[in-house]
Amino acid sequence: MIRKSQTLNFDNGFTLLELIVVLAGLGILSSLAIPNYMKYLDYAKVDEAKALLNSTAADCLQGLRRKGEERLISPVNDDVISFTRLKNTGYIFKDGSKRSTDEKFLPNCSTVLITAAQEADRTERLPDLGFTLTANGTLTKIAVDSGSETKFPAESWAGINTTEETELVEWQELNDAITKAKAICEKNRLSFIQSPGVGRTKMWDPIKTSNCTSKPPKFEDPETCTAEGCTKDVWYIDGEFCGYDAEDFEKCQNEKDNALCKAQKDEMVANNATTESIDGDQLSNCDSPVWFFEGVNQGSAEAWKPLMCERNKNNLLNTIHSGPVEYCESSNIYICGGKEHTGDTAIDDYEKCLTNNKDARCTRALNEDALERGKGGPYISPTPPDMTLPVGEDCGERYWYCTESGKIYKGRDAEQKYKADESCINREPLPWYCPWAPAAVECQ
Repeated sequence: MIRKSQTLNFDNGFTLLELIVVLAGLGILSSLAIPNYMKYLDYAKVDEAKALLNSTAADCLQGLRRKGEERLISPVNDDVISFTRLKNTGYIFKDGSKRSTDEKFLPNCSTVLITAAQEADRTERLPDLGFTLTANGTLTKIAVDSGSETKFPAESWAGINTTEETELVEWQELNDAITKAKAICEKNRLSFIQSPGVGRTKMWDPIKTSNCTSKPPKFEDPETCTAEGCTKDVWYIDGEFCGYDAEDFEKCQNEKDNALCKAQKDEMVANNATTESIDGDQLSNCDSPVWFFEGVNQGSAEAWKPLMCERNKNNLLNTIHSGPVEYCESSNIYICGGKEHTGDTAIDDYEKCLTNNKDARCTRALNEDALERGKGGPYISPTPPDMTLPVGEDCGERYWYCTESGKIYKGRDAEQKYKADESCINREPLPWYCPWAPAAVECQ
């Protein structure tokens, strides 16, 4: 039996029917694989966006520890998160309840929310994500489950804080209003501290936001969660905190006045000051006048007067004096020979001193000569014609006289002392030759 040999011809390829079957199979496989591939691409974008939010939250927390509540009302760090970096993940920022297409917009650290750049993506796999940060450092992640495949990425970010969109919008609108109101309140308070810095202003009352939630749903209450919280009185003096009521401010004001008054009194002590008026010195920051004598506060005019009397009498000891002395109770004071004559025989003793004491007579002659001549100098005091040698100390003495202070200056430095007398400042002395030419016009 003869067999026929069969040879396969591989050059003929696939038949048309075979190709159609293969292509149909590939189409079926691709229709099943491509959606899953796109799904995983979207989830990868969500994961990248979550990483940016985590970095932003960490940066805001660090800023809160360094700067305090001020960081909450400051924009996020654009080196960490920005419009451009978000857009690469398919997300953009939310500004309040609205989508923000402003490339320069940055939310504050208190609330950061992102949403899908394409509205259609929100209902598929890109949920709204974000976080809130409070002044006490509480960080709360929030998300919105808004579509068929957003539940898993939303809950993997926020857990039980995943909410519906309407609840988030309502909560965020209230939260934004509170944040802005706080910022304005604080700005006004700081401005008041700078100027005028004295009196009452308003600060944020923490009770007004004590029951606000850090996540949706919204809770609003006029007493414990409201944007109308800039209601607490606060008082300042010279830019320094003073208290929360008028009594505190009054206490601070008194303390300030007392401190300033004490400082002025201390200055008078340091300067060894003496009050020159019976009415006392009215210091600008003291309620009542003070009476100082040589750097010591005497407390009253009654205690101050005897000291002033004694001082004024001592100033007259090198002169001849009979009559009143300022601040002394006696109507007449008799001074001669370097001492005061007192008692029932004061007048007789004074007259006897004038007769027997050459120095006293010369001093009286000098005083009388000064009164006749008036202000100026140098003058030469006269010698009584009946006085025998040696004459008294003040006879033939070169001197200067100041009518304003009533003082006579003698000795080598008399001219310097005269010119240093505040009562005679800026008053030119008489020419040197006046003692020998008193009738000259310029010597009058």
